[in-house]
Amino acid sequence: MLDRGLDVVHGSVWSDPIDPTAILTPGDKVRLADAERAARGLPLSACVAYGDSGSDVPLFAHLTHTVAVNASPGLAAAADYRGNDLREAYALGRALLDRPS
Repeated sequence: MLDRGLDVVHGSVWSDPIDPTAILTPGDKVRLADAERAARGLPLSACVAYGDSGSDVPLFAHLTHTVAVNASPGLAAAADYRGNDLREAYALGRALLDRPS
């Protein structure tokens, strides 16, 4: 992902055998998002979470703006917006950021 132009990538580290301490949890999504947000001096209102499954529920509960993409019913219910493809989801997220606070 870094060679595709992303500045920061976080993910679980896969090994054989699997090291459970190297696997990210849903709570880690909140911790990592807050660390990246704080490092850039951004308020919660300047961030959008995109997700598709129940593991994103803690992040959706934490952030101000959320977009469910082809998501499980539980996550869709927790989202500000719901979309079925990435382009649509991105446009919905931008709209959240562009509206007056």
